[in-house]
Amino acid sequence: MAEEEEESAKQLLGKAREVYDKRFSEQASRNASFAQGTIQDQISALTLSIQESPVHHLDELLKLLNYCSKKSARVKHLALLAFQDLLLNDLLPERPLKSFQSRTRPSTREDLSNRHLLYAYFESELKKAVFKFFEIVRLESLEGVPHMRTSAIGIAYNVLVDRPEGERLLLGIIVNKIGDPERKVATKAIYSLQKLLEKHPAMKSIVLSQVEELVFRKNVKRRTQYYAITFMNQVQFSESDIVLSRSMINTYLTLFNKLTVDADEIDLDVYESKLVASILVGVNRAFPYSNAEVDSLYDTSQFEVLFRVSHARSFRSSTQAFALLQQVAAARESMSDRFHRALYAKLSSPELREAKNPSSFLNIVYKAMKNDTKIPRVQAFAKRLLQVALNSSPGFASGSLSILSKGVLESRAGTLQSFINLPEAENEIESFVDVEMDDDEGGRDPNSGKIPMLEDPYDPSSRDPLHCRAEKSSLWELCVLNQHFHPTVQKYAEELLVKEKSVQCLGNPLLDYSLLAFLDRFVYKKPKRHVSVSLHERREASEDGRPLANSASFRKLAEAGEVAEDDKFYLRYFEDRWSRQPEEDDDVDLASADEDLAEEEEIDRAFEEAMGEELMMANGSDDESSLDDDAFKVGLLRRSLKL
Repeated sequence: MAEEEEESAKQLLGKAREVYDKRFSEQASRNASFAQGTIQDQISALTLSIQESPVHHLDELLKLLNYCSKKSARVKHLALLAFQDLLLNDLLPERPLKSFQSRTRPSTREDLSNRHLLYAYFESELKKAVFKFFEIVRLESLEGVPHMRTSAIGIAYNVLVDRPEGERLLLGIIVNKIGDPERKVATKAIYSLQKLLEKHPAMKSIVLSQVEELVFRKNVKRRTQYYAITFMNQVQFSESDIVLSRSMINTYLTLFNKLTVDADEIDLDVYESKLVASILVGVNRAFPYSNAEVDSLYDTSQFEVLFRVSHARSFRSSTQAFALLQQVAAARESMSDRFHRALYAKLSSPELREAKNPSSFLNIVYKAMKNDTKIPRVQAFAKRLLQVALNSSPGFASGSLSILSKGVLESRAGTLQSFINLPEAENEIESFVDVEMDDDEGGRDPNSGKIPMLEDPYDPSSRDPLHCRAEKSSLWELCVLNQHFHPTVQKYAEELLVKEKSVQCLGNPLLDYSLLAFLDRFVYKKPKRHVSVSLHERREASEDGRPLANSASFRKLAEAGEVAEDDKFYLRYFEDRWSRQPEEDDDVDLASADEDLAEEEEIDRAFEEAMGEELMMANGSDDESSLDDDAFKVGLLRRSLKL
């Protein structure tokens, strides 16, 4: 019965096509003339016919689908893009397509007219054509040319983000390309998934489940797992994602156990790998949203592995391990001492000085000092932190003093003052010992001419901060930092040592007082307000609020005495120039610096627009002579704009 109805609907569609061709014969002849041209003309003619009436041009739709299977890469690419535009703009509704059988169920057959049968048959054939198209896109994603694979990812993403048809098939195409051997293709897949979750947050669990299947697939490469875990730990959770966050933690820990269970026999560098660090990042980000107890998520064997990772040479891996162990130590008092011993040892490691961005590690040290209830251990951390700061960059020293201020001075009243004012070895008792007389030396003590010295009871080589006797020693490191070459470090140390008040540090000292920030102050041009987009997050354009060091506004601030401590160097540097400026004719007018910069940016924008128009006029030609002509035109254009 269903087959007879489908055949009847097919005949109805054929009759409707005959009536349509007779009524619109001029359009049919016009499209036929276009079909005699080039391949691009033929594809355009088919597209135009389908757009005029999709129901009456089902044959043209299938013919365009055949073009998508051609061997020629150019023809295939043009047909795929044309078919994609038709699906998004003309063919696919805002709901999934239905088959003919679902439209003609026995309970609804009596109410179906010939018109209903015709449209049900067309929708069924359209659904078959769409899934054939998706299969072609899947095969396209397996091509040897990276450009074709990237194009397939783009088509799958565009359809998936706008229409609900074939969601799992299209999502599988994108997820599988995370393991592509070409880095650009894998990056494109990850970026597409991130954009998909931004527009459809409800698909979070579906996407993550498919990525999880990729991670645990047999014979999957370690590089593919790393890319997949990197995408997973960038997913943002909300307070309602309790079940999902717990599921992700279980996924991370399962993979973590799989990697580290036989690490000694299989891979000695597994603890140093970026994959382990990414796994720990994911656990740390998902744990606050899980609302679960630590004992329900981890077992004792995992703690042992985490401590091994915390001692790894890879600073990123060890930092993430410490962040996870800090949560465990807060819940388990028995693990607190071991955690502080490991953190105390890592604080003096050379990897900390070589780290590009140790802010995450310093944040862990700050929380450990602030929440610790044992004052001698806090004092031991303070001394070691300042000892490391003595041999580190000004940014690290400023950050260490800020941690000391917030973690000790502000949270424990009187602790820092007593630590600073405590004299060296105040608890040592002077003892007198009888000296044995030697007849050969005439009864003289050989050490009688030496001045007795009191030893510092502090033991810097002790592994346990509770037994290094830091509470019996003063914080003499502050006196050395008070003589630091950097003015900001001097100021912070003076505020803690002399004024005994908290440090007011705005911003990130690790970045604000770095060498790059120092050299940026000598750039006599304001940065362009450009927003750069990275793989994992969007960064907004940031501009330093301070005026340029050679500008007139900076000079006015200097005359008013409102220059910051670290800007005094620039003040001394430019004072000589300002004193000689009225006598020199070739100096730059600092008052008009902003106008010159604005004019230069306007020239740059005009040049970019004109260059874009010139490149569009070239029509994408690959001929070398045309490229030389374009370069010559661009050169002339730039010189004319500069004039």
